[in-house]
Amino acid sequence: MNQNKICSIKKKHFKKLEQHASMILENFQEDAIHQFRVEYKKCRTFIRLGSVALGFDKGVRMSKKIKSWYNVLGHLRDLQLLRQRVIAAFELQQVKPQDYIHSIENELFKLKYGLSIQSLKAAVKKNQKNINKVFPKKISKRECLQFVFQNLLKVYEVLLKGELADYDIHMVRKYLKDISFYLSIQKQRLSDIAPSIIFNSNNDAYLKALLEELGKFQDLCTAVILLKSTSLDSFNLDEQNMLIQLNRQWVQEKEQFSKILNRILKGEHCTAQPPYVAVIANFSLREE
Repeated sequence: MNQNKICSIKKKHFKKLEQHASMILENFQEDAIHQFRVEYKKCRTFIRLGSVALGFDKGVRMSKKIKSWYNVLGHLRDLQLLRQRVIAAFELQQVKPQDYIHSIENELFKLKYGLSIQSLKAAVKKNQKNINKVFPKKISKRECLQFVFQNLLKVYEVLLKGELADYDIHMVRKYLKDISFYLSIQKQRLSDIAPSIIFNSNNDAYLKALLEELGKFQDLCTAVILLKSTSLDSFNLDEQNMLIQLNRQWVQEKEQFSKILNRILKGEHCTAQPPYVAVIANFSLREE
């Protein structure tokens, strides 16, 4: 990856990050927040790739201010999704937990009010300038492959634990998203990295579909955590009972979803190993 391509990628994604920041500050719509967070993760992945070329920990990172925005906006979007999920759960029922829904809306209002006075766009621009000063001018093909296989090995290390907890599944998603974004910026397929005997034409669709399911699971986990953290004392008994039943329902759904993802990630749904397990073995053999 030469200097021109590196500069082009950085410019493209930081520009998008700035654009989505502007859209957020207009109305704090869910899609704008989601797109900002997606673009943040892409920039972060590219920075991690650059860190490989620099030998790690050389000051190439997203700034604390941008990370703080990312986290707060993530909480804001989690609350927006929670509100949607609660409303959908009681859509066909005459009685709904209106007080709880209003409490979510009040928290959303407070968060938006606190964010409206900050300069997100300026923070993005400053972060880009700082990264430009230390980012490598060139990233070799071997360093690119090293980045991919490091993430694959991290996935494999998680899978070796046995039964995967919610956090483990989240980490698998994080590592696979880094790989997915790398493939997108390089305009590569999984089959370009390893022999076609391991990866077939369906692998890219497989990875995309898997990431979508992992994302849905993460959203459900977050909804369960937020609902569990709610103090029910401020609601009447009827609403308390509704929320308790809803929590039980979501926990059950999460546990079932977790079992399915455990089987998929460990390849128990088919006779073949998951593709990322097979490529790790192949890479190890080529390195010997």
